Amino acid sequence: SHLSNIEISCLVISGLVHDLGHPGLNNAFLIASQSKQALVYNDTSILENFHVAAFFNLITVPQCNILKNLAPRDWKYFRKVCISVILDTDLQKHFVILNRFKNSLALGQFNIAEE
Repeated sequence: SHLSNIEISCLVISGLVHDLGHPGLNNAFLIASQSKQALVYNDTSILENFHVAAFFNLITVPQCNILKNLAPRDWKYFRKVCISVILDTDLQKHFVILNRFKNSLALGQFNIAEE
């Protein structure tokens, strides 16, 4: 297998939470309206940063912490990959990411943890 169990779990969970708490607006509107979220996230991948933060805040609630049994090293890796995966859902990054992905596949050097 090319992906570890933790990477597979991270991809599935990231897919589930990548729009957690979505307000129904886009990043451009949040920037133009000088929203609180745009200010907090410095006009950069605002919604994506919000979704990641919402997920990791949610799992601070003990009965919601689906990662509580991970070893500290695995938790750190999970968080790193999850942040990267969800931030990469920003459509402004789409073509850059797609080209990077195609190139890494062509070279046989795909690594999920790379940013």
